[in-house]
Amino acid sequence: MEDQTFILEERSPLLWMEEHPPVYVGSAGHLRQPPGPVMYPMTAYYIGIIWGVAGKMRVHTPEGAYELVENTVCLLAHGTRFSVEVDSPLGEFIYFSIDGPGTRGLLDQYSLWEGLFPGGPPPMGCLKQMISVLPRTGEREVRVNLVNVLDLLDLIRNQTLRSAPDKSVLEAETFIRRHWKDPLLSMNQVCDRIGVHRSGLFRKFKKYLKKTPLEYLHTLRTQSAVRHLRESSLSVSEIAYDCGFTDTAYFSRFLKKRTGFSPQEIRRQGPDIP
Repeated sequence: MEDQTFILEERSPLLWMEEHPPVYVGSAGHLRQPPGPVMYPMTAYYIGIIWGVAGKMRVHTPEGAYELVENTVCLLAHGTRFSVEVDSPLGEFIYFSIDGPGTRGLLDQYSLWEGLFPGGPPPMGCLKQMISVLPRTGEREVRVNLVNVLDLLDLIRNQTLRSAPDKSVLEAETFIRRHWKDPLLSMNQVCDRIGVHRSGLFRKFKKYLKKTPLEYLHTLRTQSAVRHLRESSLSVSEIAYDCGFTDTAYFSRFLKKRTGFSPQEIRRQGPDIP
């Protein structure tokens, strides 16, 4: 019986060099695996793009599990701890990583974020080209691969716009994602920006995202706060400010209500993100 498992991947030598561009493709690969773990828990100090080819996979992150199937894409943001497992008789996916210090704001530029998106048919030709170019570190080859992967981010965003069941919800979600760190952000601002009535937007958010816009904002701030407390040495007041709070005492009460733990307890114990 022919072995159905294969791993085809390439990693750029730039990953191990002292000097490299601010943004570049660090790795690309094509995996087909039987049920079970494929990628064991690791931290993505890059942007990860995992594109479903066949079967069903689960991408586990502190924020929850994303179910990856054919023609869907899972995006992983810089600093996310994740693992991947196949949840069907056979799972197949391709992946790319965008590395370098300039990756932190890249998803924002394309109005994308960590999560699951429609992607359409996987770009197998693009993958083969990237893998063939990755071993080379010349300026031209690095630029060719970067253009390829940025085109893919643009493709994912356009596919998301075409597939959105309600454009106003996607616009509001994008606006909140861009401005959630602003302590002055209000739901009235969101509604004014989208041009819809508050009650109508709240109703649509509940229907498609299972939470109100305000709950959505609170979830983003909670997830970021917990991640900072677990993984950084920033002070509680610095984390509060970075997450959109001007009052540290209120930030502590907010987290206690949302998670059941104070910032100090989260830092010590690392509770699951709600």
